[in-house]
Amino acid sequence: GHSTPQDFSRLVQYVQEAMGEGKISEASEVAQGYFSALEKAPSAARAEELKRAPELLRVLAGVQTLPLMHTLAEPLSREILDETRLHWPCHVEATNCLALVAQNAGRFEDFEFVQKIATDLKRSITRRPSQHADCCGKALAGLLTPEALERLIESFLQRRSDPAWVRTATSLLTLIGPPGAEAAM
Repeated sequence: GHSTPQDFSRLVQYVQEAMGEGKISEASEVAQGYFSALEKAPSAARAEELKRAPELLRVLAGVQTLPLMHTLAEPLSREILDETRLHWPCHVEATNCLALVAQNAGRFEDFEFVQKIATDLKRSITRRPSQHADCCGKALAGLLTPEALERLIESFLQRRSDPAWVRTATSLLTLIGPPGAEAAM
């Protein structure tokens, strides 16, 4: 059912402790349960939960939780791309969550995944650019931290002979727009 703020802070605390003790699968399981329940919640409740979710995503951040982030990004991407049930508050909060997931992945150089999220955000913007400037546009511009952007450029130069990688990196730099273009120069 719908969790109270108290339930949620207990959940965050549990995940934080599990992560601290290196119990990655326990932490992942609980987080996944939370996000699965959230997907079935009615729109207004889902928007509320999605607004809190970044706190949970932050305590989950780490290299061992990247597989979990891949799993969690799927419903979030569906949420932002779903035309049939576009619920604006949910859309905005899901966009925030996706940006966080991408920033975490970028920190560990999971750039193929970041590129996938960037593509989904771009698809969302393309539908109605003016309407999505503040949500998807903002998320896209901030998808990579300056450090991650620097690493992307470095590995782009190191792996120039790998055509698939060059495509991914070029696409990601193009998608994130001005910051990407400036960094590439």
